[in-house]
Amino acid sequence: MYSIGQFSVMFQLNKKTLRYYDDIGLFKPAFVDNNNQYRYYKEEQIAVMKEIIRLKDIGIPLDLISKILNSQEDTQITECYDIRLREIEEAQSLLEKQKQLILNYKKQSEYITDKPSFNIEKGYFIEKGFVYYMSINSGMEDIQKNIGLFYENAKGIYLKGSHIFKMNIDENSDSISEIFAYTINEDNDRVRNQVRELCIKVECEEMKLKAEGYQALFEYAEKNSLSIKNIYEKYKMEKGKMSLTILTSIE
Repeated sequence: MYSIGQFSVMFQLNKKTLRYYDDIGLFKPAFVDNNNQYRYYKEEQIAVMKEIIRLKDIGIPLDLISKILNSQEDTQITECYDIRLREIEEAQSLLEKQKQLILNYKKQSEYITDKPSFNIEKGYFIEKGFVYYMSINSGMEDIQKNIGLFYENAKGIYLKGSHIFKMNIDENSDSISEIFAYTINEDNDRVRNQVRELCIKVECEEMKLKAEGYQALFEYAEKNSLSIKNIYEKYKMEKGKMSLTILTSIE
């Protein structure tokens, strides 16, 4: 048998780690001396410890390692590999996005030091007509998924122009309440009549100016005693650059 000291040296593990594995039932010693509570391990436990270390090194959590060790099915370890690979790929994707953001910020001015000026326009920018719509209750993090679902459901419907997001500023609701686009089709349960709305709007030539664009609209509305009813966003891609139009209907 091997003492806990020998076993810790053999696997370069802290003795506290081995005691912790014992406490949680992951890896118990083969024998505990009743007189001094010293822990001892058998030779056949070496292979088990190697497996624990291998699984831990690839990021499998201890509770799942315990289930794998107690399972006789090879499919469970394969499923764990697949789950862990997806987690790694998602983490890599997130890190790559963050890397690109940092590189973009370094190329551009990282912070807007001067408050940008916006041209606020007033007019009937939300027109009367039939619109194909999809009601949702979602945050901006799911925007691409919802756009894809919107166009998938709209197959066979003639859409005029790009889609428009109807936003929600209620405290207990997510940021997007609806996606819609104008259509000539009338006979569809997802087509409704859009009323004409008087709006104020601002064009944000860069996405990083979105917050400032909203700020300008809200300040304009307050200064001119205008009551905001609905908020809309229209995105446009030109020459690889995304721009945004923000509209707020008023009364």
